[in-house]
Amino acid sequence: MVVEPAHPPAAMMRVSNPVMRGLLRSPVGGPMRRQFMVLRFFGRKTGRRDDIPVVAHRLDGELYALTDAPWRNNFRDGADAEVTLDGHVTRMRGQLLDDPEAVAPLYARAIDHFGVKRAQRMLGLKIHTPVSAGDRGACRRCPALPPGRYPAHRQNLNPILDAREPMPAAGCCGAESGPIGRPRPGVSD
Repeated sequence: MVVEPAHPPAAMMRVSNPVMRGLLRSPVGGPMRRQFMVLRFFGRKTGRRDDIPVVAHRLDGELYALTDAPWRNNFRDGADAEVTLDGHVTRMRGQLLDDPEAVAPLYARAIDHFGVKRAQRMLGLKIHTPVSAGDRGACRRCPALPPGRYPAHRQNLNPILDAREPMPAAGCCGAESGPIGRPRPGVSD
């Protein structure tokens, strides 16, 4: 399987992202609020606040944002974030995973979960399934990786996950929020 990024046009994203943020934070969003989440974090260089709507990937009981977008680098050394998911705001510490040995299996499970056709939309990818094993090619930067592992490395696809270091909830008597995949009602905004 060969994977490559395939994103909607930037102009469409500039229009749709504010609409998605509004829908995901309101009851009007309905079932979408369980499929998508809004990540709120501050840029590590600019200090600017970003609110990014992304697909909420639940894999092995953990919550991930799978992306190749440049904003992912804000989580390279870990970063605090607020996640709005299903109407609940949870504070968390996100960490960028960039080890191909860890990243490729996450993308493979997400593709299996959605199915190839839907995964292309939900993950922003073009997925080419080879006719034979000989069509897979190899990554020139890491030829030792098996064919199923190189696409995520080659295309800079990285997940961001809950680092299981919850932040204290602001103004909540010092209580801490639970892991991102299990928001507690007392911590929600």
